[in-house]
This record gives sequence, structure tokens and C-alpha cells, in this order.
Amino acid sequence: MEARLSIFSILLGILLLGGCDEIRPKPGDSVTINLGEGRKAPPLPLPRIAGADDPERPLVVIDPGHGGADPGAISPVDGRSEKALTLAISKAVHDALARSVRFRVALTRADDRRLDLETRYGIARRLDADLFISIHADAAPRNHAARGATIYTLSEVASDREAALL
Repeated sequence: MEARLSIFSILLGILLLGGCDEIRPKPGDSVTINLGEGRKAPPLPLPRIAGADDPERPLVVIDPGHGGADPGAISPVDGRSEKALTLAISKAVHDALARSVRFRVALTRADDRRLDLETRYGIARRLDADLFISIHADAAPRNHAARGATIYTLSEVASDREAALL
């Protein structure tokens, strides 16, 4: 966004300070600069699929939560970030499934990069995944006795507007 603002500032400066007399606006005129439709970056290359060498086997896409500049929760015990923990767990689950002959498996990210939500589930959709698992590590800073796991699912029928958009 900063680059766009900088380019916009330069263009506006040229127009207003007299770089092009034939397009210099007169008082009361408006200036429209078409910046194009919101250009999206091309989709990332799809990750490698590991595991069973049989396209009929179910494909599981595992998504390590957070990443890059988004560390997620930070452990009060050892200072580890959620992004590092979820990546380690995701890789372990990926490797275990890849060793089996029952599944094919892929990771949305295999390194410390941030992917937006649309990219994460978009990878699963582009691969025509049978199951998409996004791994996160919940934090309960006021309840150190909290233990266990939380599982969220999306059904074919959305429960609310956000679920419908996903």
C-alpha cells in the first residue's frame, strides 16, 4: 500500500505542479486516476503432495496456523510462538500420514511465512482436498489448568454469515 500511495503522490504532484499543462486541473475540476481493479497476486504454487501414490486415496491438507509476522499466542512457560508450535505439529502429522498407504497429504506452508485465510483454504480447494485441517494452539493466560483440544468444523449448511463466506 505504501508503494501505491507513493506513486499516487508522485502522479498527483505532477498534475498539480504543472508537469502536464494539457491535463492540469482547473479550480473546481476533479481528477480521476484509474489505479486498476484491485490486482491480486498470482496464486502461490501448489504444495507437493506426499503419501500414497494413488489419486483415489483421500487428500488431507494440513494448515499450520499463523506464520511470518503473525506469531499467534506466545507461551508464558517457554516463550515459544504458536506459529512455531503449529508448524512442528503440522509437520509431524504430515509425516505420519505420508508414511501410511491410506492417505495423500500436503501442507499449506512448510516454513515461516504468513498466508491469509483465503490462500489457506484456497490451496485445499485448488488441490480438491477431501479434508482441510487448520492447526492452532489456543491460549488461556488466566487459566493455567486449561487442557485439551478444541475442534471446529464447517458443515455443508452454514451456521452464520462468516461460515457461509468460507
